[in-house]
Formats: sequence, structure tokens, C-alpha cells
Amino acid sequence: MSEPGGIGDFRAAIDRLPAGVAVVTLRSHGIEHAMTASSVAWVSLVPPLVLFCVHEDSRFRAALDQVDQWALSVLSDTAGPVADWLASPGRPAVGQLERVGHTNGSQVDAALLDDAAAWFECRTSAIHRAGDHDIVVGEVLAVRQGVPARGGLVYLRGRIRPVC
Repeated sequence: MSEPGGIGDFRAAIDRLPAGVAVVTLRSHGIEHAMTASSVAWVSLVPPLVLFCVHEDSRFRAALDQVDQWALSVLSDTAGPVADWLASPGRPAVGQLERVGHTNGSQVDAALLDDAAAWFECRTSAIHRAGDHDIVVGEVLAVRQGVPARGGLVYLRGRIRPVC
């Protein structure tokens, strides 16, 4: 980056862009993996596609090499502690969903978090390298909405905030 300040200025500026907060889950070799994601977007209506970004050297990214199905839970406005827990570095690889209410999806073997406003069950259709992250595109196999009155969470200026 050739601008003054470089990465620090970029990070401070991009942190002003509100981003929805979701949790992506999958099961690989009997272990439930989960990560909080704020780089989530819909890609296409026909076919229905969504994407999320994952750091290239994370445990979650390594697990994606073993399975092609995952779930995306769009967190509700009350799920801040869940988002914080699943974003905390150094949390255990095994049992990280024991303290989080969830059920398994009907189409994929991945956790759907209870405290969510919407759920997507997906199959990976493409993974693209982009800098130090990979962009994972998934075909939506099933979708469900939660309680209509629930709000969501956004990531803004380094904090997770409720939006009603």
C-alpha cells in the first residue's frame, strides 16, 4: 500500500464500514469447528450463493479441506457473547460449542446456533485466494429465518454491536 500510514490507516478506515456478524460451523472428523465472521455476503439469487472469508492459516480453513458442507448462522442482537467467544484466539479446538446452544442442520452435518436471526446450510462451490484470506463461496442447500422481531449484530470500529 503506497498511502501514508499503510496497513494501520487501512484498518482504521475499513473499521468504519459496518459488517454483519455471523458464525460459520462445520464438522470434520467428529470435531465441531466454529468461527465468527464479519466478511459475509450473498453472491447470487439464482442459484442461491453466499460467501465468507477465512484466514488462510486458521484451523477452520484447514478443516474446510476435509469437508465441503458448512452452516452459517446470522447472529441475533442478543448473541454478542457468542460472537466474542467464537472469535477469541486460543479457544480450544475441541468442545468450543459446548457452551453455545445449537442443533444440527437438516441438510448438512454442522451446528445451527440457537441465538440467530437466520440460518443457511451450504455446500462449498469455490474457494478463492485473496491476500491472507480465502473467499469461500457456498451453494445454499437450505435456509430458515428466526423470529422476525429479532435484530442482528454488526462489527464497527473494532466492536460487536447490536442492531434492532
